[in-house]
Amino acid sequence: MYTAAALLIISFICLSSAVGMSPVFIAIFLIFGALGQSFMQIAMSNTVSRTQSKEHIGVGMGLFSMITFISTAASTAAIGKILDLGTSTFRLNPIPQNSTTFVYSNIFLVLAILVVVMSAFYYVQFGRVAKMAKDEKMDREPVI
Repeated sequence: MYTAAALLIISFICLSSAVGMSPVFIAIFLIFGALGQSFMQIAMSNTVSRTQSKEHIGVGMGLFSMITFISTAASTAAIGKILDLGTSTFRLNPIPQNSTTFVYSNIFLVLAILVVVMSAFYYVQFGRVAKMAKDEKMDREPVI
């Protein structure tokens, strides 16, 4: 999960900085994003399947697939609506110099921030639980 998040963050930050540049750079940075998305899908499927009881795995995975499908469509529509608003004079990333690319740069930077927030939430929710379970297991094992 953290490898996937790192790849997505790298991709979004690089894309935020490379808007308006050669399509070759953008294609290279999209490779990181595609890998990150694939790894994220695998990691989240694994997490969902491990957190469900055996009786509920089918329903949990179905719900996960449906939510993934709906959120993909909703996020695409939201980004499209933001792009419909036109150019922006406000920029979060100081690297792009062309004002017509600021809106794209801002979107990619906000996506990178969302991945950081989501990764922190994942760590709080599942990282501590896994650590606590490991600590409990070690407490139960007899010391020789």
